Amino acid sequence: MFADFKCDHAAIMKTSFVKDTQPRRFRPYKFMTDQQEIDACVMLLVREYGAIKDVFLIAASESGFYPNISQDYMIDFCKQNKIMSNAKRHRFEQADLEKIFEETNMEWEEDEADANPDDLLNRSEFLEILMRIAHKKYGLEKQAELGKDGQDGMNDGVGNSALKQGSTNNSHYLTTSQGLARILKDVIIPISDRADIAGFRENRCHKDALVCSTIMKNYVNIQQLYQRHL
Repeated sequence: MFADFKCDHAAIMKTSFVKDTQPRRFRPYKFMTDQQEIDACVMLLVREYGAIKDVFLIAASESGFYPNISQDYMIDFCKQNKIMSNAKRHRFEQADLEKIFEETNMEWEEDEADANPDDLLNRSEFLEILMRIAHKKYGLEKQAELGKDGQDGMNDGVGNSALKQGSTNNSHYLTTSQGLARILKDVIIPISDRADIAGFRENRCHKDALVCSTIMKNYVNIQQLYQRHL
């Protein structure tokens, strides 16, 4: 409305993802050692990057710290979307998230261009924290806590993940990439689909009479809000 809109076509998405995952910004090697698993996670993030961008935009707007996300918002986000759990097998509690949030925000090779507040997440850190949550809740670290060894399973038929079945009691375990696939499928993609940001812009923002009327009545206030956060 106040600036030229650039559609998220393939070239823009690729450039944006490469920028978000530069080594000094995105650091899965700080908590994962299996390169094959890291690569599998990155492929999932690439594939669902559009949905992740949408959810981050919504979260940053709602958190009150645009263009970042606060820790309190991230805690509420995980509670509301049932990422937090007291179940033994996939236990993930608020203390786990608080620790992960702090670790994600820790700057290792920071320069002024990449600096952001230590108590807020930028988009690169949002990508990383999704991986950290999957690693803590589902990954090999969680299996080690439970004292179980997983066995390779079969692909689940949806192109993402294969459950790993425990060797002793038919309990099911997920690798970090499989856990990330579950979070993306169960949480990120549904939120993005419900929001339908592109659809709103294309089909309602400049075409729906009620929406246009509301925007025009509040045009000055909306413009001031935009300029304040530009």
